[in-house]
Amino acid sequence: MVDFPNTGNACLDNCLTNRKDLFSGCTPFNMLIKTDHIGVILSAGMKLKPMRRKFLFRDCRKHRKDALCKALAEQNWEAVQKANNVDEAVDYLSKRIPDFMNTCMPTKTISMSTRDPYWMTPLVKSMLKTKAKIPSHSCEKLKDINEKIAQAISNNRRNCKAVPMGSRKWWKDVDNKSQRSGPSPTVTLNQTSLTRLNQFFRELCQDEHYVEPVPLIVNANVNIPEVTEMQVWNALRKIKRTAMGPDGIPCWIWRNHAEIFTEVITKVWNLSLLTQTWPKAWKRSNINPLPKIDIPVEDGDFRGKCNTGDCKSL
Repeated sequence: MVDFPNTGNACLDNCLTNRKDLFSGCTPFNMLIKTDHIGVILSAGMKLKPMRRKFLFRDCRKHRKDALCKALAEQNWEAVQKANNVDEAVDYLSKRIPDFMNTCMPTKTISMSTRDPYWMTPLVKSMLKTKAKIPSHSCEKLKDINEKIAQAISNNRRNCKAVPMGSRKWWKDVDNKSQRSGPSPTVTLNQTSLTRLNQFFRELCQDEHYVEPVPLIVNANVNIPEVTEMQVWNALRKIKRTAMGPDGIPCWIWRNHAEIFTEVITKVWNLSLLTQTWPKAWKRSNINPLPKIDIPVEDGDFRGKCNTGDCKSL
């Protein structure tokens, strides 16, 4: 591809390809460092089509989180405090918390493109779509949303400059925009295949010699240990970032609102110790089948990726 001398009369740089139609002509340019070497630029000869993907995200701006915190603080958790069954207490939490999240921090679906600028995020694109629906005569609303969009873009630009881009992320962005390497293989399965895979994974994790333990008969004179509120608060504050479980509650809900849930979770844990049972909801997990090969044929060609609940990891 390099058909001109770039060091004196010699052509020292070569670029070989078997798809010349994918590139335009190679052009020289002067180097910015002190050298007699002339650089070369090989431009793309065809424009790649943009790749569009849909993202489901939750609006986690500060005012949304503040509204959620206020709603959780004002909620009466008496139903959990008075529960005599640990499953009823946990099911109430698993139902009420997502309801508050959907009300205060609704989820939205946005289509993103590889041609979007680096500061374009699903949140910014969502606000731009909202702006387009505001009538032109609503000056106050337009002014307010323009300020929010400008602030979000400014923060995104500042954050991108503050965090240096390593070679791994750089090549990942290059592969994504140039479509040099495709995404990981994905397989769409119907309900019948999913049910069969669920049975397959369950049999792998099943112990034929398992014997269900018999609940102990606790003597009335034996003091059952209790978890203190300070222990629960420390455990909630130290929750590490993990994937969401089937209940759809992210880890930061427990960590950021530890002062609200400390008394509630203390009741649940002590009730679990008292009744010698562990909540069934905290035993469940999401198993995502991932193909080991490009075209899976048998059930053994899949491996399971497990996403467990957060409180279970405590």
